Amino acid sequence: MQVTFIRHGESTANAGLPSTYPAAIALTPRGHAQAAQVAAAWEQAPALIAVSPFLRTRLTAQPTIARFPQVPVEVLPMEEFTYLEPARWNGTTRDQRLPMITRYWQNADPH
Repeated sequence: MQVTFIRHGESTANAGLPSTYPAAIALTPRGHAQAAQVAAAWEQAPALIAVSPFLRTRLTAQPTIARFPQVPVEVLPMEEFTYLEPARWNGTTRDQRLPMITRYWQNADPH
């Protein structure tokens, strides 16, 4: 059996734009183009397309799903490691969160 893992395309958070709740982060136009490139690169249909419940992974998989409509799709229960309280940092960029991220990892203290 061969398993291929594909990271999501460029997300708005990856591009430095403000983000909201982690599960709702979308793709940038570049991320959509990357997703289309992934779909075009398949030499044969996969046996299964598995995605997380996060929007950016579903959007990345969408062109592949459209290319291979006969392939089953499963949303797998996955969690994201979020070390900062999302509600506290809602609408901020990574650069704005960076001082708190650095302090978190320096202190190894989740509070």
